[in-house]
Amino acid sequence: MSKSIYVDKANVYALAVASIVFVLSMIVSPFYIYGDQEFYRLVYDVIPNLNFGDAFYFYQRTLSSNEVIHFSLVYFLGGVMSKEVMMSALNFLLAFASFRLLVNLGAYKSIALLIVLTNFYLWILYMHAERLKVACILMFFAWVVFDKRFRFIVLSALGLLAHVSTIIIFSSTLLIYARDELKQFFTGLRLNKVFFIALPLMAGAVVISIAQLYDKFLAYTDDADMMTGGQALRMLIFFGMSLLYAKKKSDVVIVYAFLMSMVILFSGDRVNMFGYLVFLFFSVHYRGGFNVGVLLTSLYFMTTTFGMVERIIEYGNAFHGLHD
Repeated sequence: MSKSIYVDKANVYALAVASIVFVLSMIVSPFYIYGDQEFYRLVYDVIPNLNFGDAFYFYQRTLSSNEVIHFSLVYFLGGVMSKEVMMSALNFLLAFASFRLLVNLGAYKSIALLIVLTNFYLWILYMHAERLKVACILMFFAWVVFDKRFRFIVLSALGLLAHVSTIIIFSSTLLIYARDELKQFFTGLRLNKVFFIALPLMAGAVVISIAQLYDKFLAYTDDADMMTGGQALRMLIFFGMSLLYAKKKSDVVIVYAFLMSMVILFSGDRVNMFGYLVFLFFSVHYRGGFNVGVLLTSLYFMTTTFGMVERIIEYGNAFHGLHD
């Protein structure tokens, strides 16, 4: 007697969308050879041939970075597969996690498809921000398993170690979680044991990341890349639309207050990226994402994505001519 096999259709759709992203990455990424990619390609070519200590020193000097997880991926896989294959494989994981997260949050599959395939900030991760991409994969999978609190905390801590800027999201998430647990304690005199695991794990990850945090502060201060008026306006728009669609308005205030407080440590562009992701978190549940806020931002960022891909193919640089 045969047994029926349950297949999660969301996973099937996610695999299909992620496969499309993998193919698109393999097509576009070989064109991206200038700008920051010159340094990433140099690191990818050199460090697999060095011993571990020398390789990490070269990685630090070349990228001004201490992200151990990204370094380890390049060091151990760089001699096995090409940079394009490894980055496209990571893009596959990022697209899969993004699609599943959006569906889990209440988005229709068509909206999740639109965002994963065309969103500018996701394409920044696909093509440009390699170290942050690794962190976002961990961060998105953490949110996918949010109800399994121990897995969520472990993936969150790894995401923070992968790239220090994820402290923006994880710390605000932890504040909301801590608020809920403490509210439960004062009303029922009961605390979840995972709460006691979460605090040391996150605190340890923050302590390990302090050196990276200081380096980021110096880098963005030197580059004068603080938030401009236009970037601040965009963040306020994300905040306002999140308030419009969110079920818990207090959560919106907590998260965006933390985002704005992090502007002094990170670039305005980076904080705005997280601001948009938070907006999606609070808005895609409303009518499955078929709402004015999600549709307008999706169409806007789709046009900027096409421009970025065009610059990569034509000039070999996603930001050619934008900072002249």
